Amino acid sequence: MQVSDTFGDFDDAAATVSCIQLGLAGLGKAVRSSAYFGVGKGSQCLDEVACTGTEPGLQWCAYSINRYCDDRDHKRDVAIFCNGLIPP
Repeated sequence: MQVSDTFGDFDDAAATVSCIQLGLAGLGKAVRSSAYFGVGKGSQCLDEVACTGTEPGLQWCAYSINRYCDDRDHKRDVAIFCNGLIPP
């Protein structure tokens, strides 16, 4: 699932929910560097995701829908690490 972070609001709670949704245990860590793993391809529909950290998946968090639901700007793709570890 591709998520955009237009306003820098994708936080560690949202990253933790992403890890849960992927079936990975532990805490998640959001990376503030845009497109840390490189820019993605495909539609980006979710933006402004706000989670408490206990949801079973991103679809249970508050979010807005990118009105274009397109692939124009992947420079703000969200990047996460699971288990709270960020490599040096």
